Amino acid sequence: MNRNLRSELLTAIFVIMGIIIAIGAVIALSAPEVGRIETSPTTISMVESPTDNRSTATMFGGTAQVIPNTAISSPIQVSTSLTFTPFADTTDTPTHISRITNTPISITPTARPSNTLISSTNTPIPTIPPTDIVISATVTARPTRIPTDTRIPPTQTSQPTNTPIIPTITPMPTNTSMPTQVAIPTPITNLVAEGCLNPSVQIISPRPNERLNAPFDIIGTATLPNFGLYRIEIRPDNALTYQRVVATQQVVYADVLARLNPSDYPNGVYWIRLVVLANRGIIAENGTCAIPTIFE
Repeated sequence: MNRNLRSELLTAIFVIMGIIIAIGAVIALSAPEVGRIETSPTTISMVESPTDNRSTATMFGGTAQVIPNTAISSPIQVSTSLTFTPFADTTDTPTHISRITNTPISITPTARPSNTLISSTNTPIPTIPPTDIVISATVTARPTRIPTDTRIPPTQTSQPTNTPIIPTITPMPTNTSMPTQVAIPTPITNLVAEGCLNPSVQIISPRPNERLNAPFDIIGTATLPNFGLYRIEIRPDNALTYQRVVATQQVVYADVLARLNPSDYPNGVYWIRLVVLANRGIIAENGTCAIPTIFE
């Protein structure tokens, strides 16, 4: 701000100087007699005070102080006077030399109006204290019924009379012979043989679903190219695990494989199975044949 103000002031001074010089030149040219106008050297200097931060400009022996942050609102007035003394003639030596008397330029600064801070007054909003609203409920008690004492007269009960008890004689049942138990025949089943796909592993007798009540021979064939041994196994129909009856390493062709007695087992349906193992000790492919029978 100070630099801009100083620059504007110097520019104004230079313009004023030019105007003054131009006026003097016009006067000199329009004079009827030849004369000489002399001006004294003009010195312009700007001195800034370190104490109050003011700048002082000197021109023609006068001084002007520039106050920072001050606006120049009035126009600059310049007062000057010219003294012109004509020569007697062009050849005579001038006795007087016209001089321009410089009047110091006075600049009256007008103080810039101060910025008035508009203070806004915040009016606090009144705080409404909370009001406790009490709701009162009137509970009307129901009337209590007071029981009325009602006296019930006691009922007279007649005393029981002693009646003699006459015992009743019940005749004892006679011994009756129990009927003899009749054996319930085992139901006929229509179970189908399992396996029996290989002609070399077959049970020929007994037939599937045949009823047996006496010792019997199991006839069949047990042979394979890599034959190891065969086993005869048996299990009830309601069981899942077979029990081994006999095992032998002898090859059999349509002959007796084993002998069973149904009396050794409870009555019921039993599965008889022939198992042929290979020489490696594993069951051969299609090496089983199982048939259902009925023990009575």
